[in-house]
Amino acid sequence: MKSSRQSGFTLIELVVVIVILGILAAIALPRLISMESEARATVADSIHNSVRSASNMVYAKVASAGQLASSSYNVAIADGVNVNARYGYPNTNSNANIELLFENLSDRVIISGTATTRNILVDGIANCGVSYTRSEDPGDRPVIQALKTGCDD
Repeated sequence: MKSSRQSGFTLIELVVVIVILGILAAIALPRLISMESEARATVADSIHNSVRSASNMVYAKVASAGQLASSSYNVAIADGVNVNARYGYPNTNSNANIELLFENLSDRVIISGTATTRNILVDGIANCGVSYTRSEDPGDRPVIQALKTGCDD
């Protein structure tokens, strides 16, 4: 007669594996959370640079049209895309006007604000994105400020 021997994991071996996985999770989780806030801050930087570039492009087109003194001038920045400019720079008169500066803007980016200042926020988090304040007088530049203090939330 042959005796059959069962093979498998003992309870001790399973407990050791679970403890090791728990330790790895405790080490990895804070790093993953840190990466999420770093990613948001990087997106905020990217939006900041995009707004600055788009603002300069609008300014160049308005300047070439000789409309820098105009408080409201529609300028074509792409095929069928017209942005309203105020003294040469994109106007903050609507969320839609600021959204026109981007192509295929993510649904995770929220634009809100007032007629003078628009906030472009990553995941709708306050102080994580860009603040854009329009120019109030001819010759003034808009204030484009990166907001990253809230990206850690």
